[in-house]
Amino acid sequence: MRIITAVALAAGALLAAGCGSDTGTAAKAPGGEPTEASLRMSMDAEYHLMQQGDWSADYDQFLSQQCKGHGTRDDYTKAMKQVFAGRDLSGPQQYQITMNPTGTAATVVVTSHDGKGNMHPVEWTLTDGRWLSNDC
Repeated sequence: MRIITAVALAAGALLAAGCGSDTGTAAKAPGGEPTEASLRMSMDAEYHLMQQGDWSADYDQFLSQQCKGHGTRDDYTKAMKQVFAGRDLSGPQQYQITMNPTGTAATVVVTSHDGKGNMHPVEWTLTDGRWLSNDC
């Protein structure tokens, strides 16, 4: 139950965007700079994975170690399938981003295409050259 709660909270973070499901490719995806533009590119890459229902790649590529500590990839995949069942992810997301002064962390509120998102603030951090969701 804890993983579903954590995933439901992270759902706002997951309403960001994608770059393909190849783990090696996404690790080298655009982004990774301490800028809002770089964060947007990473969120767009994550959202692409979400649109494909590639929750395993999303777990591997966009969740912080802290969030991964809440459950396994299989737990996450199962929970995300439940959270996003029946959702329309066909359209774009809108982001309201507040960057920290150094550009290494941001708070993001996502407005979902289908209007069903929870719109709570989600924390993203720049870690080892990659933007990761740290909202769990």
